[in-house]
Amino acid sequence: STFLAGDLLWMSGSAYLNLTPQGHVDLERITLRREDPAAHLLGPLRAREVALGDLDVPAMDFSTAPRGRGAMVSSFPLDFRSSFDTRSFRGVLLPGWSVELYQNGALVGSQASRADGQYAFLELPLRFGLNDFRLVFHGPYGQRREESIRLDLSDAQPRAGEFYYRVLGLDPKARQRRTGDQDVEPEPGPLWRAESVYGLAKWMAVNGGLLFQDRGSGSRGFALAGTRLVLPFLSARASAMRDRSGREQAALVDLRTGYGYHSLSLRRENYRNWQVGTGGQNAEEALSSRTTASLQGTWRKRGMAFQAGILAQEDRLAEGGFHRRASLTLAGSTGLWYAGNTANWSRHQGVQTTQPTFDGNLYVSREGERLSVRSEVAYQRLAGAMRLQRGMGTLEYRPRDDTNWQLRLTRFVQQGQTQIQLAFNKLRGRVGLGALASYSRENGFSCTLTLQTSLAREPRTGRFAMDALPQASQGAVSALAYL
Repeated sequence: STFLAGDLLWMSGSAYLNLTPQGHVDLERITLRREDPAAHLLGPLRAREVALGDLDVPAMDFSTAPRGRGAMVSSFPLDFRSSFDTRSFRGVLLPGWSVELYQNGALVGSQASRADGQYAFLELPLRFGLNDFRLVFHGPYGQRREESIRLDLSDAQPRAGEFYYRVLGLDPKARQRRTGDQDVEPEPGPLWRAESVYGLAKWMAVNGGLLFQDRGSGSRGFALAGTRLVLPFLSARASAMRDRSGREQAALVDLRTGYGYHSLSLRRENYRNWQVGTGGQNAEEALSSRTTASLQGTWRKRGMAFQAGILAQEDRLAEGGFHRRASLTLAGSTGLWYAGNTANWSRHQGVQTTQPTFDGNLYVSREGERLSVRSEVAYQRLAGAMRLQRGMGTLEYRPRDDTNWQLRLTRFVQQGQTQIQLAFNKLRGRVGLGALASYSRENGFSCTLTLQTSLAREPRTGRFAMDALPQASQGAVSALAYL
């Protein structure tokens, strides 16, 4: 795999390429982007962002976040990457890397590197009050870095008189045609979207949007209108969407309140003949309504932190029947240690499903300067029996800053498979050396030797330099100081 980043046509460009086992070069992702926080792009349009290529864009009410190849122009502030009451986290994640996302100290998700060299935590709900997000990245050579973001619902509320817009056109099927992957579920056809928000007062804003999407039988058009309020003790949002004929309709009301790191949220959604964003959902699975309630809290005392959260959700189906789900999350941390467990209960009526009635995930980790330990156990209750689904343990030792040893044991209980991996990496000078030995009874023994180098060009002198550490996507700055 190769990741390229640089400037092209006065825009920031990036490309990610993979060499397939068949010897073909697959261009997984290419993007050109220009950003200006002062909104001086495209003259009278006063845009803050212009993007071309493979894009991930925020979701609009009642529709999923689209991905595809196309173009986008936006005047939204650069921090407004998501919807009003949600936040998405996306970025570069090179092969061998993994990332964990914490919200107010509780683990909400983890991902390993994907084929397109990206990670994505999509449309995470924001709590009323403070939201402390922390991204923890683990590299294949023992690297560890963190990014912290603090958000509040009021951060996404425009001031009185401010107007923001976003216009885009995407073809979600572009990647499927490019890779020829016929095993994945077909994506919807090309879509065009325009959305805007206007601040009526410091505490009130209105928003609207238009969506056109090709569903194979022709383009369908939808219109969206909504309003949002943010008060010191409460946030409220109402939104409605319908197609041109009025056959498909959707509406929602969302209320949130809280204090400090404690929050309560209530949400109600109603649908009629709704199919937008369902990915070809069957008629018997079409929603009639969805009701969601959640209560979250975080407590800190004497260097310790404890988090607890309860979520309950009921989906009523248009053809009768329902899905009910409840979730309980408990987590705690002290010093270098963290432990968290999420348990989910579900009940279904009037519809056939293979989903377990109970499942959960237990995660324990210790992050030290030289020694790190991470373990995870997934379990579920299916057909009346409690079963372990998967277990994983990782031990990482860093005797020096440029040297890393890693031992990983993974057990897939239901398949009866066990995999053992031992890795050694040393990054120093111009070329990095890595070795990975893996063994499983099903696949036997394998050994991989990796040589890594990065080539970077200093723009002021024009000189090229090689380094064992990755350079692409690391960023650069040129500064002048006046005394």
